[in-house]
Amino acid sequence: MTNTVQIIPIELGNVHAYLVTEGEQAVLIDTGKKGNANIIADIIQQQGLALNMLKLIILTHTHYDHAGSAHEIQKLTGAQIVVQENEAICLKNGFCNFPTPTISLLKPLALLEKSFLKKMGRYDPAQPEIIVKDELDLKPFGFSGRIIATPGHSTGSQSVIFDKSAIVGDTMFGIFPTTVFPPFADDARMILRSWEKLLALECTQFFPGHGLPFSRNKLLRNYHRHSKILK
Repeated sequence: MTNTVQIIPIELGNVHAYLVTEGEQAVLIDTGKKGNANIIADIIQQQGLALNMLKLIILTHTHYDHAGSAHEIQKLTGAQIVVQENEAICLKNGFCNFPTPTISLLKPLALLEKSFLKKMGRYDPAQPEIIVKDELDLKPFGFSGRIIATPGHSTGSQSVIFDKSAIVGDTMFGIFPTTVFPPFADDARMILRSWEKLLALECTQFFPGHGLPFSRNKLLRNYHRHSKILK
């Protein structure tokens, strides 16, 4: 009998992590900022799971608000950390450069990167056990999903697919009423290429790292609009 996949959002201030359960085991996608480990551990146990039933910690990317508690959760659970190859060194160093604003209103924030953001953006370094290049099938680990590279927000951004649902980190945002385009990105055009990959997989629901889930139709509207601007 096939186990049902359940995606459980974990609110951690202004960012989401996601606990995905399948049978009697789970994966965690992102970890929030430093200091979130106990909150996440409580959520795991509230689902009736022992901490050692968490098998993988999958990072959509290594910015401080997504990877900040990876080291501590790894210690609590023994789970293996999964990261994209372009950001493995960031995780080992406990720091990933903040991307460039894509919205004019946010341009002044780029000036803060060399001072405030570099201090705020540091977290406890962690050791990744599983390095993803372009794609990773999760079946060998006991899960029915897969990971695909979706760079753009950062060079090592990746998304996790379970059936038609995609957990996308900061490849898309769900905090704005009309746009899902990230307000910060290393490569805005690459964002569109990553969206194309997710659309080609026929994903119908998207779970972002910030904000609410949204539909394929909303992504399609954004893709067409931004394609005219960026291509």
